[in-house]
Amino acid sequence: ERLGDGARRGRATRHLRTGFFRQVFAVLQETTRSCSWRGGSRLASIRSLPLWGHIFAFLRPVGDEDVHNALAFTAERLLEHAQSHIRLVRGVVLAHAWHLFGRARFDQATRELEDGLQQAICSAAAARARAAPTGRAPADAAGQVRELLAATTARGEMCKEAGSAFLQVEYWRLVAEAFDEAAAAHGLVPELAERQ
Repeated sequence: ERLGDGARRGRATRHLRTGFFRQVFAVLQETTRSCSWRGGSRLASIRSLPLWGHIFAFLRPVGDEDVHNALAFTAERLLEHAQSHIRLVRGVVLAHAWHLFGRARFDQATRELEDGLQQAICSAAAARARAAPTGRAPADAAGQVRELLAATTARGEMCKEAGSAFLQVEYWRLVAEAFDEAAAAHGLVPELAERQ
């Protein structure tokens, strides 16, 4: 019977240690969470590992004397987890950025639509210039301008989103290209209006 009590006590201590490690891990994870658009952690202001060592020394389970090693072990595992998480997130963000940027630049259907609308608007403007000036654009030309504006705005927004994603993963040349493409897309309709 005594052996059974000792085994039960050992299992309980193991569960306490596992729970303790989970608590240490959760707190350290919160301290390393940086501020983002979703907010930050209040624990992020205390990033000193020795200070957390003192705090957890008071909170440790009874009989567990080696808080320093437990904290160091947990911090090491947390660092490995954070590094692998950063690599994975970086890859996902980069793939998303390339997808958006490639779609904005090379989507054949969108480009053909924009080119067709530009040609239709230019021919409508030329026809209006040859006819008697009424001071108003034909209704179909105004609709085409609105349609072209919507298409170029959507392409510009995709480029801006791709540029923001490239900025997050620090691909500076691609950031510049994406924002340049966005500016060109947003300026297409006003530039077309100036030429007419």
